[in-house]
Amino acid sequence: MKQVLYVLKASFVKHLGEMKYYKLNYSIGILMNFVLIFGILNVTVGGGEVPPVAFLKILIGFIVWYYATAIISRMSVLVVEETTLGTLEQILVTQSSLGLVLIVTIFMDILISTLWILIFIIFILPWFHFDLATLSSINWPLILLIVLLALISLTGVGFIFFGVSLLFKRIGAISALFQYILLFFTGIFLSTDKLPAILTWFSYILPLTWPLKNLQAVIVDGVSFQSLCTMNIWIILWLSTFIYTVFGLLIARKCYAIAISQGKLSYY
Repeated sequence: MKQVLYVLKASFVKHLGEMKYYKLNYSIGILMNFVLIFGILNVTVGGGEVPPVAFLKILIGFIVWYYATAIISRMSVLVVEETTLGTLEQILVTQSSLGLVLIVTIFMDILISTLWILIFIIFILPWFHFDLATLSSINWPLILLIVLLALISLTGVGFIFFGVSLLFKRIGAISALFQYILLFFTGIFLSTDKLPAILTWFSYILPLTWPLKNLQAVIVDGVSFQSLCTMNIWIILWLSTFIYTVFGLLIARKCYAIAISQGKLSYY
């Protein structure tokens, strides 16, 4: 427990320092994502024809995607950043395991992203005249459970990108491409069933598709927890979470072993 608290403190100080010294780039990066989603929302629901529950599903879908961008972006550049700063070796020789450091880093990114998301929600709901009474009819504990499962899957995805970055170092273009694939082909704005057949099948292997299908069922269709537990999408959500988590850990471990054997850890 002491090691966890130590890593949490170190990660917090590091994130705080980054926000302080790179505040312009950090702020523009956040603003870019918010402008993107704000523009898409204006095009898709700006006319007011979308029911409040459908708007809420889109908004929560975007929130999950925003978490995905934070996790994937961080894990994609972590190796290069730490190597450039000369701190990678220090991390590797600490008493804390590398896995713990990565998990805490992801956790801290989620916390910081939550702050910006709350600010965005406070702005976006009045802009689109969202009926707050809709919030009282939503099964929030179930929604939070689905989002939590999505975050666990995304942690596995983050480990995959971390592992790949150990071997190929600069993978920013790959991570950006994957983030946009998650945005447009997982059902945030358009149901995957309305995509061309080949894209529909492709969407089934993406980590956000099944959380979003469950969010659609709970928020828009009003499916109860008891009913959801009997549906295939609920079972596949848990299976997908398990696969991405295990696969992410295995890929990161394998890539780490390859990087050590080939002497690539200190390269950038």
